[in-house]
Amino acid sequence: MADKREIERKYEAGPDVRLPDLRKISGVEGVEERGVTELDAVYYDTEDLRLAAASVTLRRRTGGADAGWHLKLPVEPGVRDEIAAPLSDTLPAELTALVRAHTRGDGLLPVVRLLSVREVRHLLDSDGAPLAELSRDAVVAERLDDGSTAQWEEIEVELADGGDPAFLDSVDKKFRKAGLRHSAAPSKLARALGETGRQRVGQGGGDLVPDARFDGQFEVPSGVRSSGSAPEGDGGRGQP
Repeated sequence: MADKREIERKYEAGPDVRLPDLRKISGVEGVEERGVTELDAVYYDTEDLRLAAASVTLRRRTGGADAGWHLKLPVEPGVRDEIAAPLSDTLPAELTALVRAHTRGDGLLPVVRLLSVREVRHLLDSDGAPLAELSRDAVVAERLDDGSTAQWEEIEVELADGGDPAFLDSVDKKFRKAGLRHSAAPSKLARALGETGRQRVGQGGGDLVPDARFDGQFEVPSGVRSSGSAPEGDGGRGQP
């Protein structure tokens, strides 16, 4: 396992939202284009969404540089601790153990799938070291119990490891001056649940990603059944 503290700001980003000149943010001396990647994430929770209610997320994601399992635990608004485990077909026991206080013995099952097209830029200091990573995501979400979907765009600015959180205040000042609004939802999962009617978070997404679609080929990892059950071999107690 690996862990890190994630410090970020999230903003709404409809198709008409334009970023300000990033080089005019205090401390930024360069902007490095890092290309576009496609991410496919499946989020796990109890049937009654106890993790989401506690602002905890547990996902399995492919694509990008950090494919694998990611557990994110809230610290304060905009700050989460992330514990990662290598990509596998079964829920890692070390991650499910960390959420047992929330699941209270109930099994975890896939609840939401997110497909994201992510455009990444690095904001660099005068030495060429990254200050933060800026991601613009076009997201399509599918709730896996009933197939309802939602789509939206958002911008995330994540502080580089060991960076000064005050830098995000400089970013925020420039973004707010340009008319960008903070995201109403603390996470993509929270927004997906809100826009598909399970929780009242987030704003309506509209037709922001007309070319994104589900292809019907989604396969649940072998260690987890498609609905209503815990990982195989745990006797229904949520302990793989």
